Amino acid sequence: MRHRVKGRNLSRGASHREATLNSLAQALFMEDRIVTTVAKAKELRPFAEKLITRARRGDLHSRREVLRHLKRPEVVDRLIHDVAPSFRERPGGYTRIVKLGYRKSDAAELALIELVGRGMQEEGGKAKTAARVAAKEARAKKAAAARERAERRAAGEPAEVAAVAEAEVEEKAPRKAARKEERKAPEPVVEEKPAGKVKEKVKKKRGQPEEPVVEEKKGREKEKENEKEKAPKKPRRGLLGLRRRKGDEQDKAE
Repeated sequence: MRHRVKGRNLSRGASHREATLNSLAQALFMEDRIVTTVAKAKELRPFAEKLITRARRGDLHSRREVLRHLKRPEVVDRLIHDVAPSFRERPGGYTRIVKLGYRKSDAAELALIELVGRGMQEEGGKAKTAARVAAKEARAKKAAAARERAERRAAGEPAEVAAVAEAEVEEKAPRKAARKEERKAPEPVVEEKPAGKVKEKVKKKRGQPEEPVVEEKKGREKEKENEKEKAPKKPRRGLLGLRRRKGDEQDKAE
């Protein structure tokens, strides 16, 4: 039983767990926000905040204490000269954890850990507030224009309104005419390319022959048979060939 055991194992030994936290802290101080599992984020939070508190002093002793955990000098410089000074008036609570859901591969619960005042939510919040202000100003302008129109109509100025409308129609008329001409313009004629040699060969293969080929085949077979008859017969080898040769010789002698 894990009585009186502080922290999470993270399925690692002591040295491996310390190296994991060091690398996560370096990434956090360089990027201002990282995505990791919820367990690692919760374990990283006190570790990183203690380093920020030490770096706030800015003296040589605090720099050496930070270098015990962060081995990269550029990370230490950024922490002491850029990150820590932005939290001088803040008494703790330098990080924020936002849960992101579950990972598809192994269903691990993910979380975003970021430095407060330097992360993504502040930038998104500023953009949202600017968009809201712009939307409010646009709505106010539309409402003011509608009020002016209503006041003009109530004051009895239809002639001016009609003149403005006619001017707008006159401006739009040439645009409509140009669009109609573009639509009526004839489409470009595409010349048909002549069929290539490959298509002619395919047509010849697929087409039926005009003259029958059966008679030509029969004539060739007859010529081959006549050539075989005219050709001299080769003497046979073996015992039968010797007997036939002897019989032929006897017939010639008689």
